[in-house]
Amino acid sequence: MNKINVVIVDDHPLFLEGITSVLSRNERYNVVGKAESATDAMDLLSRNNAEVIICDYLMPDMNGLEFMTKMKAARSPAKFVFISQYQSQEVLSQIIQADIDGFVFKSDSTDEVMRAIDTVVQGDKFLSPKVSNVLLEKTKMNPVFEAESQKTVDVTEREKEISRYITQGKTNKEIGVILNCSEHTVKCHKSNLMRKLGLKNAAEISAWAIRQRL
Repeated sequence: MNKINVVIVDDHPLFLEGITSVLSRNERYNVVGKAESATDAMDLLSRNNAEVIICDYLMPDMNGLEFMTKMKAARSPAKFVFISQYQSQEVLSQIIQADIDGFVFKSDSTDEVMRAIDTVVQGDKFLSPKVSNVLLEKTKMNPVFEAESQKTVDVTEREKEISRYITQGKTNKEIGVILNCSEHTVKCHKSNLMRKLGLKNAAEISAWAIRQRL
């Protein structure tokens, strides 16, 4: 079995060592490097073939999106899984608007982190189920969403069903198993839903489903 090469970037030494230790003990992963800043990580990544970068979302030298943008500009094929301890509206808004590969909270279990790694390597997106819970609380406090929820859009029952599973953090493959259909079929339904609603990614689907109280 080929191991997944992982680089970990976090400015908190205790967390950095902890997640490194956990992944290193698992035969599926190979931690090829670790860094305490995005700047150090860019130098590290120029010398290592990483498939997944686990990155603190907020770092002293630059935030995760800036780091990801620089790496993509350098033609890095690595997938990004962002980790954050913050559940602020600002951070979540950036997540929804950006086409990120994966996002988990530091309060999530290590199993959830490994699930995120496995998911993004397969080419799917991963959002911690806790993201939906936080978005739900924010939605309840914003009266603007109430008016939006009244808008009529021609969305099928299957598309609504898939959107509910997306808010639970399910991947395309997992949704396909639940609904007894192919992963390709799930992707088609998601694409149709995003086209109808003008959405860009799974995070925006989650936000929409929550506003619709699906």
